[in-house]
Amino acid sequence: MINDNPYYRTAIIPGGMYKGNDRDVQTFGVAATFVSSTDASQEAIYQVTKAVFEDLSTFKKLHQAFGTLKKEEMVSDGLSIPLHDGARRYYQEAGLL
Repeated sequence: MINDNPYYRTAIIPGGMYKGNDRDVQTFGVAATFVSSTDASQEAIYQVTKAVFEDLSTFKKLHQAFGTLKKEEMVSDGLSIPLHDGARRYYQEAGLL
């Protein structure tokens, strides 16, 4: 299924994330995706993307599932929609694209 659908990816649910499950569980899922309107300004999306990526350690603390995020994977793995021009601009400036 993952090979046929590029928006799916392998995932690990870390042991201890959910009560009653102490061991890592390998599974599949979709990558987390920020979604915006194409009407959102390039500058607004650029600033949001920049804020998340330049303070990723704080963002990762917002939910346990974010703890395993890696910048490079966030840009390339499992993209299911086109990048907004503002996000693309930040990724290019940061050397991630």
